[in-house]
Amino acid sequence: MLMTAVSALVAQSPGGVSTNLTMWVKSDAGTSATGGLLDSWTYMNDNTKQFLSTGTNRPTLTASSINFYPALTFTGGQLMDGPTGAGAPITAGNDSYSVFIVWNTTIDNNYQRLWQQRGNDDLSNDACAISTWNNAEYGDETATNPWAFTITRPYTKNTWNISEINLMSTTPTNDLEIVDDRNFSTGSLFITTDNSGGNNGPALRNIADVWNRIGENYDGGQPYFGSIAEIIIYNSEVDAGTARNEIFSYLSMKYGVPIQTNLVSSANATIWDATANSTYNNSVFGLAIDNASGLNVTQATSTTSGAGDGTGTAGAANVVLSNPSLNNDGSFLMVGNDNGSLSESTTGAPATPSGLNLLGRRWRAANTGNLGTVSMSVDYNGLTYAGVGGNTTNFRLIVDETGANDFTTTPPTIYTPSNVSGTVVTYSNVNLPNNAVFTFASSAVPLPVTWTSLSAGLVDNNIKVSWGVENNKQAHVFQVEHSTDGTNFSPVGQVANDPNVQSYSYLYTPATSGTHYFRILETDLDGRSIYSKIISVNTSTSISAFGLKLLSNPLIGGTASFEVDAPGNAEAIVEIWTITGTKVLTNRQLLNSGTNRFDLPLGNVSSGNYILTVKTGNTVLHEQLSKQ
Repeated sequence: MLMTAVSALVAQSPGGVSTNLTMWVKSDAGTSATGGLLDSWTYMNDNTKQFLSTGTNRPTLTASSINFYPALTFTGGQLMDGPTGAGAPITAGNDSYSVFIVWNTTIDNNYQRLWQQRGNDDLSNDACAISTWNNAEYGDETATNPWAFTITRPYTKNTWNISEINLMSTTPTNDLEIVDDRNFSTGSLFITTDNSGGNNGPALRNIADVWNRIGENYDGGQPYFGSIAEIIIYNSEVDAGTARNEIFSYLSMKYGVPIQTNLVSSANATIWDATANSTYNNSVFGLAIDNASGLNVTQATSTTSGAGDGTGTAGAANVVLSNPSLNNDGSFLMVGNDNGSLSESTTGAPATPSGLNLLGRRWRAANTGNLGTVSMSVDYNGLTYAGVGGNTTNFRLIVDETGANDFTTTPPTIYTPSNVSGTVVTYSNVNLPNNAVFTFASSAVPLPVTWTSLSAGLVDNNIKVSWGVENNKQAHVFQVEHSTDGTNFSPVGQVANDPNVQSYSYLYTPATSGTHYFRILETDLDGRSIYSKIISVNTSTSISAFGLKLLSNPLIGGTASFEVDAPGNAEAIVEIWTITGTKVLTNRQLLNSGTNRFDLPLGNVSSGNYILTVKTGNTVLHEQLSKQ
């Protein structure tokens, strides 16, 4: 028997919304299965309650059904029964409640029951039932005679939906809403004030608590064909506003189903601003760590372009994010695209390296908190592209970290693939600052080297310029260029390439007082070339040792502002420790030569005294701080 753990039952709730939460089941936790068939499904909000299934009527727990998460699979005839009576999720007779469900179905006809709470007959208005029926529509069936499919909403088979059935106690009583991922951004389009009952509108409800069933009707009819990933029920209405947005955002970020509007955290902080990112507000998905919601999305793709296991749809340029280097609560990395062309062209390509063909589509990142670097893959299946399959030297990821969507004016950051497998090209250790814009490129011929690092620092009275490269098998020579104004450069020396060496340096002398700028020009054996970025070092004010200084102590507004002095470019690990030696937070930062300022959000950290630690190489810096 396989059992997935139920954790943090009290502290966690969907989107952080816990008021009147009476039923929360999710397929990635609380499931007990034998041979892949589900025996029980335990409530996340109350581990004394569970759905049960026996014999051959058990649904299948299928791995990687949606955004790398499992789901319950029904093929007609499988069911699960949950607590009833006083243990039912909706109190008998209640006229306000809300049901959220993540689902898809494999058929677009026949009557189907996904979930229902009801009585023993079809003759009274005693039911809430999420149902589908002929003509590819779904809605809430009230169990009147004749059946009252009170508000209908179309669906497309084999497409995942986030749906809410909301019965409101506001005037007029028993108004009904159906809200889903496709109409969430435009508001409640499907609402009625008709209380006549029958097929014209919802009759007044008097819900019963005899049945609490998933997968078919109480009498064994109307079996379900499809999958369910999560069901959430509140014993009160959840209308338009903060709570609804938090719940939909939680489900959207978890399952990669776009909702076309702002995404918010459990603390109602905006993670994806749909207005500010209106150009890129398509197929939004990403990574999310939100402990209050139980969100731990460390591998993600959009359901609009990829299958549950990350496999891409042909012609969709499916992007997958994974492997964040950090795991900080309250950290999110969302990505959306401008729905641009998926054809390649040289339009907007940087001057170096030459020969790049860029996809017309652009993606933008919204980075909240810090998940560190990530892995990113793109699937070229179904696209026409210049690169040679299986060859890492023919593909590149192009990132404009400024967010200007301009790869020609300011040299972009260019990544070489860590792997090419068939049509899937993967990049590792990718840094995506907030608002960074990126796209993918390929070339018919091998591309020049990729720069992995570049730094400059004082060594006695000289300046040591150091750089690292990848993919330098075809490189010929590195030419070091120097400038005193950052614009006009002249060659000052060169270093020959060694295909087996990826780290190089050059000693510039004499280092006169003032600011010095450097860049490296790499030239291949075939004459193709590429520039590095530009770096600078000031010999009169250059910092000779690492230093750490808090800018406010006690903290102001829950943010630790501090400066780190660095003698050269480096990577630092920033940690917050309690006085008693418990680590509270870990963060990774890149240091540039000189003084670096950082603002570290500590809104989720309790008041008290802490130690701020910055580690780089063999150097460890400490400062005590106080949060009030």
